Amino acid sequence: MTKDDGAKHLWGLYTAKDTHGTGLAQQLMSLADVWIGDCEVDLEVASYNGRAKAFYRKCGFLEVGETGELFRGKIPVTRMIRKAIR
Repeated sequence: MTKDDGAKHLWGLYTAKDTHGTGLAQQLMSLADVWIGDCEVDLEVASYNGRAKAFYRKCGFLEVGETGELFRGKIPVTRMIRKAIR
């Protein structure tokens, strides 16, 4: 989703457990980067999903804290952001 200020919001990348470690998530992120371009981008990830947060950190995202919101009323989420490339 593109926000009113031009920043992008990535809903997330989901892969099956048996694809972990295969490079699939990196390929998906590369495709997302084509859409993101040099814009700022943010996403929300399950707060307890250390593997996903580590992946997003590797892709340049920084944690900006828990949102206090729950995905579908059950899952605590952490907001992560990657600044625009200028």
